[in-house]
Amino acid sequence: MLNRRQKIIALAAAAVLIVLLASGGLYRVHQKRVQHATVTAWVLEAGAHLRAVLGAEAGKPGTAAEPAALKVLDARYETVAEHHAALRAQSGALPRDTVDAADHYLIGAREILRLYAASRRHRHFTTVGLRELWEHMGSRYALGPGWTTEAVRRKDLLEREYFHYRNTTEAMARLLDGYAEDRARVAPLLDASSLPDESMARAARTRSLEEIKKLTLEMDRLRKLPRS
Repeated sequence: MLNRRQKIIALAAAAVLIVLLASGGLYRVHQKRVQHATVTAWVLEAGAHLRAVLGAEAGKPGTAAEPAALKVLDARYETVAEHHAALRAQSGALPRDTVDAADHYLIGAREILRLYAASRRHRHFTTVGLRELWEHMGSRYALGPGWTTEAVRRKDLLEREYFHYRNTTEAMARLLDGYAEDRARVAPLLDASSLPDESMARAARTRSLEEIKKLTLEMDRLRKLPRS
């Protein structure tokens, strides 16, 4: 049988064990709350980046200010991409439905931002290429026999930029069509009123497709010129 001293030591050890187990459980609960708050912050930040992009006019392409604007767009995309990678890295510590909803939203936001930046970049270089080719066309009688070769080279580069511009813009428009579903999926995790809504995505989609039409008219006008 245990003597009084041994009983006291055993009770004290049991009490310490209970405290440790309780504190460990509390720590795990606290850790999950912190992780949930972090994921929520990532989603909200992604929404803020989308709002800044979708709610603003694309700006005038072909200007000296455009490269700096493109760097900002690239930085927005990279931030969301990093957060999505971090979510994937710690996904096992969070409830599956939380991870799935945040994952879908961050992927959608990341790809919209990536395609928006690519679309605007190709739009810029298409506009610059158009302007420079028109200038070259106007110089046909001032330059030497290499004029036609240079005109063809410029035209090929321009067609390539326009092709990429159209493809990236149409791909972005398709993603914007599905944005409302991603937003609805993540809404139970946070206050979705701070995220861009369906009307903003729809307006951005319409605007981007209208820009394709305008640039296509310019390209068609150039294509109708005689080759020689």
